[in-house]
Amino acid sequence: MPQAAAAADGQLGGAEGWRSELAVAVAFLAGALAALLLLFFAAHELQGMVQSGPYEHLRGDIWNCVDFVSIIAQGLTLFLLVVDYRRAGGGVSVHGDFQASSTCASIALPPAWFSLLYFMLGFEGSGMLARMVIEITRGVRDFVIILAVVVIGFALSFYVLFQAGSMQHDPMTVGDVDVEDEVFGYRNPLAALVSGFALMLGDFDRDEFSASANESLMNVLFVVFQVFVTIIMLNLLIAIMGDIFDKVSPEP
Repeated sequence: MPQAAAAADGQLGGAEGWRSELAVAVAFLAGALAALLLLFFAAHELQGMVQSGPYEHLRGDIWNCVDFVSIIAQGLTLFLLVVDYRRAGGGVSVHGDFQASSTCASIALPPAWFSLLYFMLGFEGSGMLARMVIEITRGVRDFVIILAVVVIGFALSFYVLFQAGSMQHDPMTVGDVDVEDEVFGYRNPLAALVSGFALMLGDFDRDEFSASANESLMNVLFVVFQVFVTIIMLNLLIAIMGDIFDKVSPEP
């Protein structure tokens, strides 16, 4: 029986080792293919930059910008993937050994998939929708700048109130709210910007306002924020998008 168990363990270990080696081989093959495709597209972009100049090449077409960012991010991802693999040595763990390349890949994936919209332009159904997405993105550029200024201003205002309130309240005695930290999502300016964006989308809890330095002022600022951003600005955005839709949609 011990010999049979040892033999079974040996077979299981051999199968796992074979599968691991196969996975590594497939990964290297996929990486080599990705590198070849990346070199092809990089050469194409480089040729365009040489012919018309880098600035004119990128400014003339939004797809050139998307491809440029995608190529740079993907190239850096492949480089970091090799670095992470060499650093990991024998025992490779996706969770522990590929943090840098995974982070870079998360940046490379959105522009890579967004570039597929370019190929959708050739189809009748998806082409009109893709053009509409592009034109709306261009058309709301100035609106986004104004909206960002407003959201940043209010978010930093909330940040100041919550930071000042954290010095006055015990976080475990702020109403009936289960408080993990006394400033909720406003522990630093960057977190405050994210919380301000979430507030614009309706993600808020008014019970948290009691943790601020001045709950009454917090309520007033909240009402002003909701009226100006949610009612005025977002309805303005709908009007702008409707106007762009009328321009992009084909004549009946």
